[in-house]
Amino acid sequence: KKNDFRDADMAAELLRTGKYTETKLLQGQYADLRAAYHTYESLNRERVRAINLLNALLDSFFPEFHTVFKETSSKTALAVLATFPSPHVIAGMSIEKYVDAVLTKFKGQHVIRKKLSAVYQAAQHSVGIQAGAGVISYEISLLVERIFLLTEHRRKAEDLCVVLLDSIPESQYLLSVPGVGHLGIAGILGELGPLNHYHNAKQLIKMAGINPIQLESAGKKASHTPMSKKGRPLLRHCLWEASLNILNHNEEFRAWAKRLQDRPLHKNPLGKRETRGAVCRRLLWLIYALFTKHSFY
Repeated sequence: KKNDFRDADMAAELLRTGKYTETKLLQGQYADLRAAYHTYESLNRERVRAINLLNALLDSFFPEFHTVFKETSSKTALAVLATFPSPHVIAGMSIEKYVDAVLTKFKGQHVIRKKLSAVYQAAQHSVGIQAGAGVISYEISLLVERIFLLTEHRRKAEDLCVVLLDSIPESQYLLSVPGVGHLGIAGILGELGPLNHYHNAKQLIKMAGINPIQLESAGKKASHTPMSKKGRPLLRHCLWEASLNILNHNEEFRAWAKRLQDRPLHKNPLGKRETRGAVCRRLLWLIYALFTKHSFY
């Protein structure tokens, strides 16, 4: 049976044999980099949440708006909503007065006139609900102001991450990899910390939780081999985003990934998601090699 005495015996045995690891808290530039990237991710999540709330309101209040703009967070879309959040107000004025009001308020910014005209035409035949239009318009205005503010704060946090990353001398070697940007490397180094604390690249892979594990229960095994996902989730997120950029902009990684997908059936060809997981693993091996050898890609 499992009891507190057995737990104490196990802890004492681990201390006696030295089979434990000491926690190493980040210090200096790495601690600042991790905090800055966490701030960036927090602002980004809050901005996405505000955009989703805005889309939910527009679905019932001005559903035709989505036929004009695929992205509600675009500059022209936010300019229209910040000036006239209600389609009923747009429909009740002339197109010249409406366009001039938007261009005047956002003078000097890239606002597409063709989109403004399309919104005006959509507002003439809008089937959106009119009950509580004043309060909904006010809520839309508040969400647009919040999105503008969060966008500006996110830009400042991004600039801070870039400055902190450039202060780490070894980051120049990691940035030499085609397809990897400052934010991706900032997130990876912020979560991993100094790479000289690791003995090999396998420890990086285990820290990210992308090492494959075998699922087995009652003698039955799963048909696929998933990631363990026992590491840091934000590190996996950074690697997953970086893998997509690498496959789009790095010819060598793209050719290697294609070979994994096109190999014969008896050699276990990988699917698209499995290939991206393999790219994440290969990227960590590459990062560890460049960092330890102080060499460019």
